[in-house]
Amino acid sequence: MQSNLNDKANSGRNEPIAVVGMSCIFPGAPSLESFWQNVVRGQDAIREAGEGEWHGEKYRSKDGFGRIYCTKGGFITEYAQFNPIEFGIMPSSIQGGDPDQYLALRAAAEALRDAGYYHKNFDAERADIIIGRTMAPGAGSLNLIQHGQTVEQFMDVLIALCPQLTVAELNSVKQKLEDGLPPCTAATIPAVMPNVLSGRIAAKLGFRGRNLVLDAACASSLIAVELCMQGLHANTADIAIAGGVHVNSHPYFYQMFCELGALSTSGAIRPFDERADGTILGEGVGMIVLKRLSDAERDGNRIYAVIRGIGSSGDGRAGGSLAPNVAGEVLAMRRAFENAGVSPRTVELLEAHGTGTKVGDSVEMKAVQEVFGAAANGATRWCAVGSVKAMIGHTQAASGMAGLIKSALALHHRLLPPTLNVEHPNSQVDWEQSPCYINHSAVEWAATSRGDGLTPRRAGVSAFGFGGVNAHAVLEEFHHAGNYPPQPRLAPIAVGTVSLCLRYPELKAGPLKETTLSPGAVPNRSVATSNSVISPPPATNRGPTALRAPAPGACSPSRIACEASDRTSVAVGGNGGGESKEAVLHSFIETVSTFQRNLLQTQENVMIGYLEELPVSSKSVPSAELPSNQTDKNQNL
Repeated sequence: MQSNLNDKANSGRNEPIAVVGMSCIFPGAPSLESFWQNVVRGQDAIREAGEGEWHGEKYRSKDGFGRIYCTKGGFITEYAQFNPIEFGIMPSSIQGGDPDQYLALRAAAEALRDAGYYHKNFDAERADIIIGRTMAPGAGSLNLIQHGQTVEQFMDVLIALCPQLTVAELNSVKQKLEDGLPPCTAATIPAVMPNVLSGRIAAKLGFRGRNLVLDAACASSLIAVELCMQGLHANTADIAIAGGVHVNSHPYFYQMFCELGALSTSGAIRPFDERADGTILGEGVGMIVLKRLSDAERDGNRIYAVIRGIGSSGDGRAGGSLAPNVAGEVLAMRRAFENAGVSPRTVELLEAHGTGTKVGDSVEMKAVQEVFGAAANGATRWCAVGSVKAMIGHTQAASGMAGLIKSALALHHRLLPPTLNVEHPNSQVDWEQSPCYINHSAVEWAATSRGDGLTPRRAGVSAFGFGGVNAHAVLEEFHHAGNYPPQPRLAPIAVGTVSLCLRYPELKAGPLKETTLSPGAVPNRSVATSNSVISPPPATNRGPTALRAPAPGACSPSRIACEASDRTSVAVGGNGGGESKEAVLHSFIETVSTFQRNLLQTQENVMIGYLEELPVSSKSVPSAELPSNQTDKNQNL
């Protein structure tokens, strides 16, 4: 069904919203200017995970869940810098928190400065800030888990395996483990609470309107824009910051997507290409400042572009929670164009969701053709389609914001940007009937003349989230009659700036090997700690290591049961008289929850390396008897 929308404004249509400030940190681009330069040049910012991220080879060799077959990504490690002094934050409270809280604050301040409102009076009670963020644990949250659970579980296993260790030795081991992690204190705890992300920005920038964080998966940042626009249209706000943030490319995130089979097996993201075989994960932060168009014109603001309309939808009853849905995507786009009061046939740039999965990309193009209409036989296709993900990877909750910023800059500079990695267009798309074509290089965006004169340049931006949330925005160029007032730029990185650690905090084996251990057994002792008492198993006639054969009919030949609630007893089951340290550790890992197992598996080498230093006898177990969690799943998004 072809849309019958036209350029006549509906009587109840809302006023367009002006984009008056922007900022971003994306792979290969620490600033708005460098991001646009990379877009125009077609710069590929995807690379292998390096020393600043995590060691890819460590995870490639795993079997089953936990194996990472694609170790490339769009990382912002080298740009993760923040000046706590500028915002009145104690430097000692930074490390140990989720870094996205501080990078989001930095980006929001840069966007406000870009709009000319940093340290400038405005009605704080009518200023909103709404941020899209995937509610997955960040580096600070994982550090809290390491302090609160993983170290304790490590000590439980160590006590069970080595009951001859003294109180002093155990305390020394625990202290070295905790010293190797970032701090976890009352000062760092607020920075691991996702809702504090927007609250911190509001507090530091003086916003007293709504502040909230939302999770609509990949559509998060466009839904944030929609909510900000609703506040402006309802006249409950005069200025708003909308944003998206995803600083979370930890190994466990890759493990999840590899288990789903969603990442590229070739290590390249190719939206709309025949060779597309999966997406690549990316990181990023993007913020925009919004005002009603009439207010922005009155106040002489520099206007990058205007948002004519935005629409969102859900998939409803669909084939699966992670599968793309034509009807849901069509509904979001139709709602956006109805809200904008313009025809989709006037849109000449489409920043697509385009994740690089062949099925997802073809479904999206079917939805586009249904809304935009098919190209007439022999007619020229009029809309350039692309995806910034080919440059920076899939930045999850920030992906819609990346596309919106790219499109706003394209309208501002009147340039059609290129898209990367398309050599042979996806054969599942009917390109002859499609309204879209692939633009391979940056070209001047010429104005189009229609029956009633020149039509403003327009762009569409899509963001479709797994879980069935869809969003689409319609942007339009803005013609300014005079010169823009000079806008203050963000000052260069100042004294006091610190580099944030974005990565998963790992326990380190090195310091443990420096611990001096004595071989003497000390039964019935307790280890006092700052927050608990660890009680090793009491001496019994079963021997100092508490090893015993499994009972008849046991479900596993190798198990370990930890009564962690009172930490008073630990029973280790083996396969007839003793197990290797490695086998016992594997057994322990198999008994914990899936998520915690993932965390603990990354510590396996730490434990094994430490146990090699201990004077404990063991019997070797053939590798074939070790537990296996290998699965045979091949699910695609």
